[in-house]
This record gives sequence, C-alpha cells and structure tokens, in this order.
Amino acid sequence: MVQALINVELFKAGVEAQLGGRKKLHQFVETESAEGLQVGTFQLVTNEYVGDATVVGAGAPIPVSDLIQTKTPVTFEKIAKGVKLNDEEMRQKFGDPVGNAENQTVAAIEGKMEAKVAALLKTATFSVQYAKTGGKIDGATVLAAVGTLGEGLEDAPYYLVVNPADYAGLQADIKPTDNTELQGKIYGAGVIMSARIPAGEAALIQQGAIKEIVQKDVDVEPKRDASTKSTEIFTDKIHAVYISDASKLVYIKRALV
Repeated sequence: MVQALINVELFKAGVEAQLGGRKKLHQFVETESAEGLQVGTFQLVTNEYVGDATVVGAGAPIPVSDLIQTKTPVTFEKIAKGVKLNDEEMRQKFGDPVGNAENQTVAAIEGKMEAKVAALLKTATFSVQYAKTGGKIDGATVLAAVGTLGEGLEDAPYYLVVNPADYAGLQADIKPTDNTELQGKIYGAGVIMSARIPAGEAALIQQGAIKEIVQKDVDVEPKRDASTKSTEIFTDKIHAVYISDASKLVYIKRALV
C-alpha cells in the first residue's frame, strides 16, 4: 500500500531534478565528490608563494625557499529535512501533496545551502568599508572592492551580491550600453540580489572562491507509521562548504566608527 501511494525513487528523482534551480549564492560554489571518504574532518592545505625566481651568477649557490603550508580543519555536516504525508491527503482528487512535499524539501535543502554560503561570505579575508555616517553601497564602494580583487579580475567573471534594499541605490551606476557583455553590470560585475545578504552589506565574488565537498549526495528514505496511516520521508546530504580561495572574495560593509 505504501509503494502504491508514494514511489520513493520517483520522489528522490523529483528532488534531484529540482535541486539547483533556485540557488543564487550557491551558483558560485564549485562542487567535488568525496563519496566513500570515511572521515568527519579533513585538513585543507594551502601553500604560501615561495617568491619569484632570482638571478644567480655562475657558480653561485641557488637560494632555497621553505615550502610553508597552512592547514585548516574543515568538517563535514549533514543537512536534512523530513516531511510527513498521510494516506488521506494522498488520495485527494485535488492538489498534489507529493509534489508539494518534493517542492518543500528542495526549498528546505537549498535554503540551508544558501544560508551556509551567506555565512561564509561574512568571513572573507578581504573587505571594503564605507563611511558609517552618510555612506552607502554605491558605485564608488563597488569600484574599491573591484580594485581589491586586483589582477585576479582576469581569472574569472565576478559578481556583486547585494540585498534588494540596496539594489535601487546602484541603478545610477549601472549605465546603459550597447555592449551586451556589459549590460546590467557595474564596473564589470554582474549584479545579483539576495535577501540572505543583510541590508547595508554586499559581497564581490568570483567563481572558485568557495568549494563544496560532497561526502554523501542527496538521499531519500521513507518511514511508515501504520498506526496513523502516514509516511515520513527523510532527505539528507553530507557535505562541507568552505572558502577555497580567499583572493576571489571581498566583503563590503559599513565602518564601525
């Protein structure tokens, strides 16, 4: 009877098909698979630049630089959501309770992923601050952030993620242009609105700034309760999300003083 009312494989396929369709912040995340990696925490290793080569005279010893590594622990986390459907709801001739459960599950999983990326943006190594009194997020502020990215601007497209409340103030700096590559951009940055970014703050980000390591991809498992004639459907994913290249991320915020 359970399988006749809910096809778990179809439910899972529906969730997987929709994941990624609503993401804004998570579109900048590069994903890698770590299926089968049996650890709770792994070490993220970064290497400091050893410096440019030097001119060495004939017979002179070549200078040697130590390879300096920095290790940062990154922890896998499980994000999950459960929904409950009863048989009476699923037998209704109107509506689509199973489809609604799929939609709600997708929204819940993606919402958590968006929230995690938004929290990471605030931890950026590089930041630009505007005046506490009378200051705002405008073209000059964005230009300062663009300058902070430096030579890395040529490595990948970059985007300004801003709260909808601050978007209107940027319109004067988004100039009309016949160049299709620059339409809707401010100093070369595509503009994306997200309410996950607090008003008065923004982030300038390039692809590759944030990485996701997936230890277990989306999984769906049902649990039947015959006493209430209902089925609980649990969806979970185990992953780690972290800043992989700090040079590709600049956070914009109001100065404290």
